[in-house]
Amino acid sequence: MQSPQNLIRRYVAVIVGGTIIIIALLSMTTKLGLDNLNALNESLRTVVQQNNIRAKYIDQMRSAIQSRMLLLHTAIHLDDPFEVEDVWEQYSLLAGQFIKARENLYKMGLTEHQKQQLRDQRKTLAKAQTFLDKVLNAIRAGDKKTASAFILKAQAKNKLVTNGLFGMKNLQQAIAEKAVSDSAKAMRQARTSILSLTMVMVVIALILLVIVVLIITRQGKKVTSLLQELEDLNIGLEQEVIVRTEELLNSREENARMGAELAVTHQLQQMILPSQTELRELPELTIAAKMSPAEEAGGDYYDVLQYNQQILIGVGDVTGHGLESSAIMLMVQTAVRTLAVSGETHPEQFLALLNTVIYDNLKRMDSYRNLTFMLSHYQDNVLTFCGQHEEILLVRKDTHKIEQIDTIDLGFPLGLEENIDAFLHTQQIDFSAGDTFILYTDGIPEAENSAGEFYGVERLGKQVLKHIEQPVAVMHELIIADLHKHINNHKIFDDITLLIIRHN
Repeated sequence: MQSPQNLIRRYVAVIVGGTIIIIALLSMTTKLGLDNLNALNESLRTVVQQNNIRAKYIDQMRSAIQSRMLLLHTAIHLDDPFEVEDVWEQYSLLAGQFIKARENLYKMGLTEHQKQQLRDQRKTLAKAQTFLDKVLNAIRAGDKKTASAFILKAQAKNKLVTNGLFGMKNLQQAIAEKAVSDSAKAMRQARTSILSLTMVMVVIALILLVIVVLIITRQGKKVTSLLQELEDLNIGLEQEVIVRTEELLNSREENARMGAELAVTHQLQQMILPSQTELRELPELTIAAKMSPAEEAGGDYYDVLQYNQQILIGVGDVTGHGLESSAIMLMVQTAVRTLAVSGETHPEQFLALLNTVIYDNLKRMDSYRNLTFMLSHYQDNVLTFCGQHEEILLVRKDTHKIEQIDTIDLGFPLGLEENIDAFLHTQQIDFSAGDTFILYTDGIPEAENSAGEFYGVERLGKQVLKHIEQPVAVMHELIIADLHKHINNHKIFDDITLLIIRHN
C-alpha cells in the first residue's frame, strides 16, 4: 500500500491538473463562443443586405407598373394616334424595366411560394397586355368608349400585380425583421451563456484550489480516514463476492430447472405430433414428416387429421423459437384439432376461427409473436389449400417436373390482426395417383453453411426430383441428409420441418 504522503501528492497533482484543464477548456469555449457570435452577426448582416436588395427590386417593379398605369390613364384622353403610339412605346420600355427587375429578384434565391407569386403575376400582366392591344385598336378606330373600357380592365390587372408586390415586400420585410430579432435574441442568450459558463468555470477552479489547501493542511486525518474506508470497502467487496457467488449458484440451478422444463416441452411437442401408426392408416395417402427444433423446444407446427371423409394437413411456423414459440405451437395444435372435431370443414371459415383464437390468446399473453399457417384439405383426388405459408412443391407422376404453388395471396399471418377474413382465399388442384407434394418451413431454405450460403428452394427442388422414385420415407431421409451436409458444422438457427405427401 502507498504511503500517506504519496497519496496526498497524487491527489493534489490530480486536482491541480484538473484546474488547469478546466481553465484551458474555459478559454477554448469562450473563443469558440465568440467566433460563433461573430459568424452569426456576419450571417445576419448578409440577410439584411439581401433583404434590402430584394426590396429594391420589388420597388422597381412596383414603380414600373404604377408608371404604366399612369400612362394608361393618360392614353384615355389622347386623340392623336401618334401620341398613342408614343404612349405605347413608353409602356413597352417600362415593361422592359419591370422584366429586368423581376429577373434580378428571381436570382436572389426566393422561396417556392414567392417564385409562384411572380409566375402568377406574369400571367396576370399577360392578360393585361391583351387588353392593351384592344385599346390601341380602339383608339385607332376612334372608339374612345371601348378603349376606355379596356384600359380600365388593364388597370385592374396591373393593380392586382401592384398589390401582390406590395404584399411580397411586406412579407419579405417581416421575415427579415424576425430574422434580425431572433438573431439578436440568440446573440444575447449566447453572450449570457458564455458569461455564465465563464463564472462557473472560475468558481469550480477556485473551489478546487481551496480543496487543495484543505487537503494539504489536514493530510494526516484525511489519509487515515481514506485508508480506513479502503479497508471497509475491501471487506464489503469480499462480502459482495460471496453474495454474487451464491447468486451464480442459484442461477445455475434456475438454468438447470429451465432446461428441464424445455426438455419436458420438447417431449410434449413430440408426443402430440402424428404418430407413424396414424400416418400409415390414412387412406390413399402416404406421408413422411418430421419436425426438428433449433433448441430444446421449437415453434414449427404440422399435423395430419382425418375427419368427415377429409384429410387435413396443416403446417405452420411461429416467429422465433424457444419456450414461448413452442407454447404457441401447442396452442395452435389444440385449436386446430378442436375445430376439426367440431365439424368445421370450410377452409376459409376454419382459418378465420383459428386466427381469432390465436389473436385473443397472444393478446392475453402480451406476446408480439405470430405465425404463418397453411391448411390443406384432401378429398376425392382434390387438394384445397388455404392460408399463407412457404411455397408448395408439387411433382406430377407423368411429368416429373417441379410445380411451385405460391400461397402469399391465400391468407395472412395468424395473430397479427383480429379479423383476416378479407385476406383468406382457397386454391384447388387435382391430386391423382403417383403425384407428390412437399410442405416445409423456412428453416430449410434459410439454413446456412459457414460461408453464409442458404440452402434455398432451388436446391430443395433438385433433391426432390433426384429422389422422386424413392418411397416417401427414404426420400425424406435423403433430403434431410443433404440439408445437414450443406449446414455441416454451422449453427442451426431455426426449426426444420419437412412433410412429403404422395397419392398411392
